[in-house]
Amino acid sequence: MSDLMENLFQFLQEERVSKYLAQDPNYQKSARMTECCLNRFSESLDYPTGQLLDQYLEAVCTLNRCTEQAVFLASLELCRELHDAF
Repeated sequence: MSDLMENLFQFLQEERVSKYLAQDPNYQKSARMTECCLNRFSESLDYPTGQLLDQYLEAVCTLNRCTEQAVFLASLELCRELHDAF
């Protein structure tokens, strides 16, 4: 993404998406459960397995970020197409 697109994406993540997520009780519940389970799971792992888990979680975060960026770019493209159509 260009710097402009990256800045717009970051703005939406910080200013808009977070407001919607804060209002979603399912998101709040899942976030708490995820954190609790991850902490309990991490405590039960030996060091090498914990490192493997960290690598896995980093890869998952990267995949999620790529997906979020793709959705953002696709939405922006759709908005342009709709704008041009009308």
